[in-house]
Amino acid sequence: MGKYMKVVFLKEMLDGFRDRRTIISSLLVPLVLYPMMFTFMDRGLSGMMEGVEERTIVAVAGSAAVYDILALNPGISVRESEDPLADLQNGNVTLALRGTETPDGKLEVEIIYDDKKNDSSRAAELVGRLVGQYGQMAVEQSLAALGIRLADLVPVTQRYTTISEATDETDGGSAGMMASMMVPMLVVVLLAVGGMAIASDLFAGEKERKTMEPLLCTRAGRSAILTGKLLAVTTFALLNVTASVAGMGIALMLAPGIFSMSDEMTGAASALNLPIPVILLTVGLVLLMALVFSGVHVVISTYARTSREAATYGSFIMIVSYVPVFALMFLGAGDIQRWMMFVPVMNVSGALKMVLGGITDYTFLLGSIGVSLLFVLGVMALARWMFTKETIMLRS
Repeated sequence: MGKYMKVVFLKEMLDGFRDRRTIISSLLVPLVLYPMMFTFMDRGLSGMMEGVEERTIVAVAGSAAVYDILALNPGISVRESEDPLADLQNGNVTLALRGTETPDGKLEVEIIYDDKKNDSSRAAELVGRLVGQYGQMAVEQSLAALGIRLADLVPVTQRYTTISEATDETDGGSAGMMASMMVPMLVVVLLAVGGMAIASDLFAGEKERKTMEPLLCTRAGRSAILTGKLLAVTTFALLNVTASVAGMGIALMLAPGIFSMSDEMTGAASALNLPIPVILLTVGLVLLMALVFSGVHVVISTYARTSREAATYGSFIMIVSYVPVFALMFLGAGDIQRWMMFVPVMNVSGALKMVLGGITDYTFLLGSIGVSLLFVLGVMALARWMFTKETIMLRS
């Protein structure tokens, strides 16, 4: 069996690599697309944050104190206006400000912005901070005139400390919130769809081309044919994932800011330093999930009459795989619960999220591997049974 399984596997791999569409869509596109996409995103976000001051033009009316507020940021352009709202509606300015002196001597600043434009919304946030800064300066000056420091009037101060800092624990680091959200989703979805096209061709396509019956009459047994084709499907799925992860790695080097989201309250990225057993178990779990998805696509393609029918059924598998992935997408690594290791797909997504968050949980990893192995055996048994049924194998 081993000899013929190897022949079938190598033959299908060779045919797959001869197809330029497979090479372009599965390997080249991820290596080029992700670096380009995330580099443009990083530059766009950087441009939005860095250029808001230079692009902000504010129409001002009312109290002259508004000019003092805007003077705190020299990058903002100020324009006196008789009707700031009209200027904002006409698109002549980014923001409109009205300053009003109240009877009790306070300054009331009205910030008018266009909530349908990003530049105007960000400018409103910027000017809002300036107003707060100006108000604090006014309080400090008034207190200083009385010989009082503002700090003396603040009874409570606060600072943020992570549990790792508090206990001096050295964990495995963290890939950052953006990476822990995107990488598990990307890996699972690519595993779900990576082998769908080639599985449709290797099984339903054989029926469509009327080559399945001659193939079953060769010296290679049905188990060897099934195993060789399944390994080919799994290999292409893993190549697709590898190319995509490599593309994301290139994107990380070109645009590190888009993944780290380095604000300390959103999860700053740090160097991952994971134990070798954790890495090996995670890789093994991903391999098993690739076999599960490939086996499901093999079952679907074996049942289908045509490649198009197999692709249609396979799209439902892709949609179903989204549910557990998106259910965990916005959870933190520490939010993953043990019961999730019993749910296929969710256990892989949860394991990747924990690993990227620097959490080592061998129970979760081993339990997830055990569950995935059971599903691999179940799918393989179903596919093997289908291969013994002439009514299924030769249906057209």
